[in-house]
Amino acid sequence: MTATSPKPQVVLLAAGASARLGQPKALAPLPGGTPLQRLVAAARPWSAGPVRVLTGAHRAAIEQALPAGAEALWHEAWALGRTSTVQAAIRALPNQDLLLTPVDCPRVPSTVFAALVQAWWAAGNPPEGWLAPSFQASQNGSTSFGHPILIGRALAAQALALGPDQPLRDLRSLARPLWGVPVPHPEILEDLDTPEDLLQLWQRDRERL
Repeated sequence: MTATSPKPQVVLLAAGASARLGQPKALAPLPGGTPLQRLVAAARPWSAGPVRVLTGAHRAAIEQALPAGAEALWHEAWALGRTSTVQAAIRALPNQDLLLTPVDCPRVPSTVFAALVQAWWAAGNPPEGWLAPSFQASQNGSTSFGHPILIGRALAAQALALGPDQPLRDLRSLARPLWGVPVPHPEILEDLDTPEDLLQLWQRDRERL
């Protein structure tokens, strides 16, 4: 495949209540910009269309803050669970390869999106594929897989059979192929969930700026 191959559609998952954080994750203040701003900017060049932002509990606040290159999709039944949010995206965007980007992982750089899409093209845009970035820790050499993930259009359709709160990872056993692309970015493993997480990400941002 070449750079003229179809791009996946990027979907930013931002429908949750962010109860433990105490504020919308998408709008959390970081020195490098909010997760919403950063992820849309990083992902937009690699998306088939505007980055679709799945909103739920904080619909109004997120829609008011949408940056250029993003469009909102409201998931009314967001409280059913994250997989229900993914299913809402699949129904709204049928027959498309989806690059699923959780707002919980807010500092993923554009080079990760580029690596995923280029590996996807090289594999021939597999309709039942599942691709994730991986990072190898220098301390112990262990490899961990992170976010975002790219799933093929046919595999996405199969996700509609999952329960709304069933882990999306249950879909991996159906993937053909299931593989990863190494990236030198530990940001793929970060998780914004609590005020303590936000403080750690803030400190990492300040160290880089």
